[in-house]
Amino acid sequence: MKEKWVLAGLLAAAVGIMTGCSGGEGQNNKDSNEAETTKGRYVEGECSLPDEIGRIMDLAGTGGQNVRMVTDTGVYDSADGGRSWQACSEISEEKARKITGGISCAAVSSTGDIAAVYMDGQNANVEILTSDRESGPVEVGQAVITSVMFSGEKDVAAVDVEENIMMVDMAADTSVNIIPADDGQRTGIACIGEQILVQSVNSAQLYDKKGSSLQTDEVLISLVKENKQQPGISGARNSLIASQPDGKGLFYCSRKGLYSYRLGGTTAEQLIDGSMTSIGSPKLYFTGMAAKEDGSVLVSYMDGNGKPLLKNYVYSESADTVQGKELTVYSLYDDPVLRQAVTMYNSNNADSYAHLVIGTDGSGAVTGDDAVKTLNTEILAGKGPDVLILDGLPIDTYIENGMLADMEEILNDIEDTDGLFENVAGVYEADGRICAVPTRFLVPVVAGRSEIVEQIIDLKTMGEQISRIREHNTDAGSAVGMLDGMLLEKLFHISAGAWIRADGTLDEAKLREFLQEAKEIQDGQIKDADKAQVEAINNYWDGLDTFLEVLAPFSDLQMGRKELAYVELGSVYNLNQLLAAQNGNKIVYKTATGQTENTFIPKSIAGINTRSGRQPEAEQFIKMLLGADVQSMTSIDRELGFPVNRAAFDKTTDNPHSEEQGGGMAAEAAGESVSGNQGEDLPEWPEKSEYSEFISILEKLDNPSVTDDVIKKIVIESGTAYLKEEKGQDEASEKIKSQISIYLAE
Repeated sequence: MKEKWVLAGLLAAAVGIMTGCSGGEGQNNKDSNEAETTKGRYVEGECSLPDEIGRIMDLAGTGGQNVRMVTDTGVYDSADGGRSWQACSEISEEKARKITGGISCAAVSSTGDIAAVYMDGQNANVEILTSDRESGPVEVGQAVITSVMFSGEKDVAAVDVEENIMMVDMAADTSVNIIPADDGQRTGIACIGEQILVQSVNSAQLYDKKGSSLQTDEVLISLVKENKQQPGISGARNSLIASQPDGKGLFYCSRKGLYSYRLGGTTAEQLIDGSMTSIGSPKLYFTGMAAKEDGSVLVSYMDGNGKPLLKNYVYSESADTVQGKELTVYSLYDDPVLRQAVTMYNSNNADSYAHLVIGTDGSGAVTGDDAVKTLNTEILAGKGPDVLILDGLPIDTYIENGMLADMEEILNDIEDTDGLFENVAGVYEADGRICAVPTRFLVPVVAGRSEIVEQIIDLKTMGEQISRIREHNTDAGSAVGMLDGMLLEKLFHISAGAWIRADGTLDEAKLREFLQEAKEIQDGQIKDADKAQVEAINNYWDGLDTFLEVLAPFSDLQMGRKELAYVELGSVYNLNQLLAAQNGNKIVYKTATGQTENTFIPKSIAGINTRSGRQPEAEQFIKMLLGADVQSMTSIDRELGFPVNRAAFDKTTDNPHSEEQGGGMAAEAAGESVSGNQGEDLPEWPEKSEYSEFISILEKLDNPSVTDDVIKKIVIESGTAYLKEEKGQDEASEKIKSQISIYLAE
């Protein structure tokens, strides 16, 4: 049996199952190789679960088709690979009562042992619950343990809420903190045999059981980095690792898919493309994974309402390797909503599938500039993608050269069914054709006391108000609180449209004005500030994700720590925080005006390649991307942007804490994002009528910010040197003009 699962993995690799290698050459000559159908790929199947289960804590393959699963209602065994379940007979009644009485987390080993954590008064205890190896409890102190896992066969690793990692020696009745918490935003911790893999947002490291760093496994570390995650929510995992049955390899599962890695090998093979199955769905949360000896894998999930799900992934020699016609979707940057749309499309279409291509890999190995040049070369050669997500790309150039198909009929259909913010959706109109559609958008907002906010009508008056605030407030972060490149990026969004003309030329006078006003805004913030105050402004943003970058200034307004805030608002939760700050605090807000008015920041801008050989499929994908099902998930608790679909926007303002909405993961996710404690620090959910002022603002937005990242990078690089007085205004302006002119002429 052990040979069989190895063979399944090798077959999957041999036929190139969904490895992301089908893009590039031949993308627009779609039918050239479809006559020859190859066979063999992993397919997804649903497994039933006992009705009483509320939450799956962990599961593991224990040999052959045997699987053990620990849940909030007890321990269950399956002898047929997860198709049916029976209550485990190896747990004593006393131990079973501890499980149903409320353990916080648990782990299952490959031998079927169960380690569980429960509270005894104020102390956390770790205990082995299986009858043939009962041991413990071992007290680990007054820590809140969030996860446990077996390290080898004898010991248990425990992780607390602060992300300290402890090694619990069950035989010796001791626990030792071996890897202290750091500020690296850990996203996952897993045991691989007796090694511990610690994953952070941008890195990964292996440790031994004593907490010493080990020689890096470059292949494994590269795999983890390529699948980098953000900090997760309570009760769920960002990625999963399960040892392969022979102990010489592992399965790694992330949103991008399922991978097989033989320890010490030279490569990790992708067995499943996440976008083709539930693995890639951002609406489902990983809770566990079990490997079986026939090469199949079980993955357990929790949906948005906290309901457990179990899926089986098994290699099928008879299934077509490729699921029908390929529709290539290109995005310069990764995007969770786009991945959800790709997954939904693939789930709903048997005769075609969407293949997502990300231009940059997130590691910096491929820059945005390089990715754009490669994309443009492929488009001109007739080998470009079918659907383009145009964020960061030269949209105006694509429109001028007739590279984007008309999407007016798609918008008309969505308007008839759900309604649209038409002022936003139709902003990329040229010669009576809708060439591109922002599916989401951010709103630049200034907020503060009315006597300050009402005076801000452009960059000059913004600088004047900041200087006035600093005259009576010694805190350099009291107004805006952004410097250098971060400040320039925000001001670029509300200004660049004034100095980049429709014909591609640059208005140098407007550019010089932009640099001068940005310098006055920066100098106004740090006037009479010492070095420590300037460092405090820069350090303010360290460690904050995009959601908290918006939330924090509103909290500071509410607490009186800041008098003027500038944010790019893109989620209902942070909109609620703004409304809460407004109530009873004499706080007002309006759209930020720089050198342009009524400006919004378009996100996930969709277009169809006019040279695509998949026009009907591309239109179907765009229609789904704009539909209420996909759009309604865009603004839960992350700054992904407000949906352009009106019905979806209305749905995102529904109170997820209400009994009608069922609470569940949506509410839990919000609380976790803010403070790590469910529901803590969240404002009272507004009544529907309280959104009317903001909706009236949305209806007036008609000026998209410049989205070309190459131009933005040029401006920020030389502009920052000017703000820091490393270059004069003339030198900075001339360099920006020269570089942009060269770029636009290419």
